[in-house]
Amino acid sequence: MRKEQTGIEETTLREVMADVLNDLQDIRRFIEVQQKAVEANQQLANEAIQNLKNIKFTTPHPDISKVAELVDKGLSQIQEKIDKGPKAIKRHYRLLLFPETNTERYYKLVFGRLIPWGFAFIIVYYLISLANNSIEAWQQHDYNQQNEQVAKAWVYLYGHSNSQVKKAMGNAVKKTEDY
Repeated sequence: MRKEQTGIEETTLREVMADVLNDLQDIRRFIEVQQKAVEANQQLANEAIQNLKNIKFTTPHPDISKVAELVDKGLSQIQEKIDKGPKAIKRHYRLLLFPETNTERYYKLVFGRLIPWGFAFIIVYYLISLANNSIEAWQQHDYNQQNEQVAKAWVYLYGHSNSQVKKAMGNAVKKTEDY
């Protein structure tokens, strides 16, 4: 049995080793291809660096006469503005019913708060005025009732009394006319 086992082991071992060798050869070929690609890229990079080193920049020289002309023109404009002097400030007074900016906030304030509160104050003022007038009317009515009662009492007393009382009542009326 041992011979059979060692034979099987040797054949499987040989197959495994052959597979490993094939894999190693594939890896070596891949590495060689990668090395060739790296060398090609390195050569391209060296060429690009050389090309960049050979680039020369030239800047145009400004025309001094044009610069001086622009400076003179700017200075003359400044001098003209100084010579004109300060302008008078014009004040404008306007009554704006509707704002030029922030209209949404304005309308929210006016129609959302001021107008309802204004109507509420007008209604409250009207109700207070109405209550005041009704109180005065009631007081006047009460006063008139009392005066009517006094006048009726006076007429009753005058009608049912003797001449001395009537004379005294006439004197009292004359004395109160001065009040």
